[in-house]
Amino acid sequence: MKADMLTITQHLPLMIEIARRAVELERCEFNQKCRVQDLHDGYQEWKEAHSIPHVDFNTPEWEAMKGFTEQQYDAVERAKRETYNAKRRLQTAIRRLPGTGGQL
Repeated sequence: MKADMLTITQHLPLMIEIARRAVELERCEFNQKCRVQDLHDGYQEWKEAHSIPHVDFNTPEWEAMKGFTEQQYDAVERAKRETYNAKRRLQTAIRRLPGTGGQL
């Protein structure tokens, strides 16, 4: 029993780091979903403003809609990178925990 408590105590800082990284990943994933919704809302706003129900890819309308939603698109791309990086940081923290053998 004492050995188990010692092991837990020794690894507590790393376990706290893993929990912190997991919360960070959840926050990033939520932010990414919100940014994607913002982009879709921007597409819908542009289509309604121009009375166009559907926009085909690689058309002049598509290019105009892309220009209108450029900031939202950039925010989605930033959120994707943040989510990817948060996932990698969590995976790295988990791999540092003894007993995982570098495996998730």
